[in-house]
Amino acid sequence: LDPALSQVVGVSFAVSEGTAVYVPLAHKSGTNADTGAVFAFLEKLMTDPGITKIAHNLSFEAMFLYHQGIIVQPPCYDTIAAAQLTLKSNTEFRSLSDSGLKTLVPLLYDVEMPKFEEVTGGRHFDELPAQDVETIRYACADSDYTLRLYHTFNDWFDRYLPGHRFITEQ
Repeated sequence: LDPALSQVVGVSFAVSEGTAVYVPLAHKSGTNADTGAVFAFLEKLMTDPGITKIAHNLSFEAMFLYHQGIIVQPPCYDTIAAAQLTLKSNTEFRSLSDSGLKTLVPLLYDVEMPKFEEVTGGRHFDELPAQDVETIRYACADSDYTLRLYHTFNDWFDRYLPGHRFITEQ
């Protein structure tokens, strides 16, 4: 995806496990939120030094926000980076290919996440109805499990390699 050419279809947030919400922005059917209001909210959120911004592959998310004129400010936490700083086995760290959300969630939580291909059925995400249960479930799963990974990896860092937690947070 090219952040300069792609359109953000929606955003999801979670503040604790199981609380994720999806805010649709550009679905072709259903009700979408006011894009200007959502991006104004995102700017306040993503630049607030009192809020830790947690994402899986934060650099990718930050590119989309940058294209909207929003520069993500610390504190930040990237769970894909955290994954690569934790042990996959007793002797091996995870690689980027071992650190995807769809790989980590089944491995660490024994849960299969909704698959994009199954949810979309060959359509683009913006063609899905904004308020459809499967659309929302797919979008919210990413935020919910990213937050769970944040806690899981921080527990691991605190127990085994506290310095790695600092690297991920900075």
